[in-house]
Amino acid sequence: MSKRHCCALTLMAVIALVVSGCATGGGGATPEELIGKTLSDWKTAIEAEDVDAAMALVSDDFVGTQGGGKDGMQTFLQDAKDQGNMADIEVELEETEITVDGDVGEAAPVDLYGSFGGFSLLIEFQQDEGGAWLISSMDQY
Repeated sequence: MSKRHCCALTLMAVIALVVSGCATGGGGATPEELIGKTLSDWKTAIEAEDVDAAMALVSDDFVGTQGGGKDGMQTFLQDAKDQGNMADIEVELEETEITVDGDVGEAAPVDLYGSFGGFSLLIEFQQDEGGAWLISSMDQY
């Protein structure tokens, strides 16, 4: 086998390995990336005043200071929308840091601004049985 032929085979093998590694994604997204996606989807829903889409990202076991459980949070958000308090809301994530410890994650600060003023949230996430990271609690600080 010629040296040139050997180099060509080696190059093709390396390309095949790189392509297959890219196709598999190296094991998939990290928990931090998955939480970041959930948080980004929640931001989009809140800014669009889409209460149903926002609540689809909330765990059935949600516990929050504003509305108690998940039903209370839904009522709180719907009331805020009905009163016009979500009309100009902005959710800022530029300073948000996401940490994960086992099956629990945290994102903070999550800054909200609107006609009501502004405040920061600590949002906790838990992984559900299907592997999705859902919002499990929110605390204002």
